[in-house]
Amino acid sequence: MNNDKPSAQHGHRLERPFLTIVFQRGSIDEAGINGCRIEDVIDAMVDKLRDYQSGALMCDENEETMDFLELAKLAQLRRRKLRQDQGVFNTQSPHESIFERRTEDVEQDFSATGA
Repeated sequence: MNNDKPSAQHGHRLERPFLTIVFQRGSIDEAGINGCRIEDVIDAMVDKLRDYQSGALMCDENEETMDFLELAKLAQLRRRKLRQDQGVFNTQSPHESIFERRTEDVEQDFSATGA
């Protein structure tokens, strides 16, 4: 079920069973705060996992998940800084990434032995 609903007055509403997220739509300068950022969603997930880690559901996998979520947040913060530095923040223009995507990593089958 995909009920993604863009709205001029409100943020971009993403709905799934048992989940509703309203993402920021437009720049805050022009549209005001009308939703959350990806970083806010990551923070909410980390908070939930911290709750698990303080109780009976504590496990290494939760800790690993939090580590990866923190890396994801750092990537989003780096993206924002790049966009600011390149003068495209709060625009629909793309920014130039600092990474060059290696298509062979996606297109070729690798094994742990290199064979």
